[in-house]
Amino acid sequence: MTLAYPLVLAGLDILSIQVIRVHRVLGYGNNLRLQGNTEDTVNRAYWSHWNVLKLEDENFLPPGDGIETYCRYISNEYEMLKAFAVDNFEVDFSSTSPVFGATPMYNACMSTDEFMSYIIRSDWEHHRREMIGSLMSSKKTKSIVVYTIWHWESLFTSYIPGASELVIQQLFNSFTVFIPIP
Repeated sequence: MTLAYPLVLAGLDILSIQVIRVHRVLGYGNNLRLQGNTEDTVNRAYWSHWNVLKLEDENFLPPGDGIETYCRYISNEYEMLKAFAVDNFEVDFSSTSPVFGATPMYNACMSTDEFMSYIIRSDWEHHRREMIGSLMSSKKTKSIVVYTIWHWESLFTSYIPGASELVIQQLFNSFTVFIPIP
């Protein structure tokens, strides 16, 4: 499993796009690895996927007239992921996440900042791909689902004024799924 946390600069610039592209490519590779593909296949796929995403990024399109439907759809996917985690794993997200019971994915996706909307949509595709791949590797499903939820909860909590300590705690929760932190 490859962890990559993009630190995206404000605004739509080449470096920010390349950083999120690396993040997305790693998610694609993680998905293939979780499905049981060989390292050679994963490595070749990284570069192929990089080229596809490069074309997409170079032809950046603002959200189309279906953006509301798209955002509602991925918001529903995130809600289904949370319900799956609650039903299948003994992890309490709601006691330390003030947004767990809400549906913040829709609002984040519908951001009036076209770049931010693009980042949210791209990042969701990355994490969705990893999560779906983890279903093919049952020993890793729980850790990837829990990691994905804490990752998004930390992002959504960051919109709450004065919640920076909680955001850091949630981000560490996502890390500790894979890396024990003393």
